[in-house]
Amino acid sequence: MTANNSTFTCFVKLPKPLRQKIWTAAIRPAQPGVHYFTIYNWDDEKERSTIGDDAAVVVADPEDCDRSSTVAAPRCNKSEPNARSWIDSNPSTYLIDGGLLTACKESREAMNKHLRAVEWLDRIDSDRNYNQEKDPDAAVTASFVQDGGRRFFRVKPELDLFVFQPYDFDTLDDWWHFGLFALIFGKPHVGHIALEYDPKWASDLKSEVGSSCYAKGALGCVSRATTNENSWVENLWFIDYRIRRRPEESLLVDKRHIFHGAGCRYVEVQSYDPGWDWNQRYEPDNVFSFDLDLYEDL
Repeated sequence: MTANNSTFTCFVKLPKPLRQKIWTAAIRPAQPGVHYFTIYNWDDEKERSTIGDDAAVVVADPEDCDRSSTVAAPRCNKSEPNARSWIDSNPSTYLIDGGLLTACKESREAMNKHLRAVEWLDRIDSDRNYNQEKDPDAAVTASFVQDGGRRFFRVKPELDLFVFQPYDFDTLDDWWHFGLFALIFGKPHVGHIALEYDPKWASDLKSEVGSSCYAKGALGCVSRATTNENSWVENLWFIDYRIRRRPEESLLVDKRHIFHGAGCRYVEVQSYDPGWDWNQRYEPDNVFSFDLDLYEDL
């Protein structure tokens, strides 16, 4: 018998109750997830054409997979920072859930019990009186194409963290418009979005004091996200990958938001929290100073 760690061909011969237990054990804990996406301007024909098949689609029914959203494959591979891929170095939770949704009928049934999905049409049809904000544990089903096959995944718009990587900061000038057409949310409302902090934003802000909302490029986009997010987003987060927790310090998790990705966690950090290194004394571009300066500028 040849050892193969990636397959277990005798699985189908196991008793069904045991198979069901295995599928249930494979499901991740019911914790807020993290989902990375490229976001783009659907109204920009060139941009839409460039994104092409990298776009995610929302599933209204099993036979309908052509409702493109304004989100696409992310850029998570540091060795190829401009390459979009649903798979390469992607820490998104949707890859974990998507594998079980796609594997087989039994795994899909287990996921349906664990991750309840509300049909997209139920969410947008005003006659059905569905209130997404009062049903935070519900998920939306979407899909993407990888290696010629369609892979399904689910997200919880009210609980999960959506990390957005703008395709072009200059064309993403209307965040409300984006929220309206980001159909992966079901309705233009989401609990948490995040942008990956670039220290350059701090120096850009110093040269645009009093007019950051009208600035071009990333600063203007971020500033407008800050001013417009209340219309459809509960919380806007900045992710600063330079922040490190000191090994000897315990993690302060009381009343903190924590989101769980594939093999990693995203933890809310306050400027007064002990045990974190974020160059608060020596670097003028730390994220907390930028956040305060941006707030004062607006």
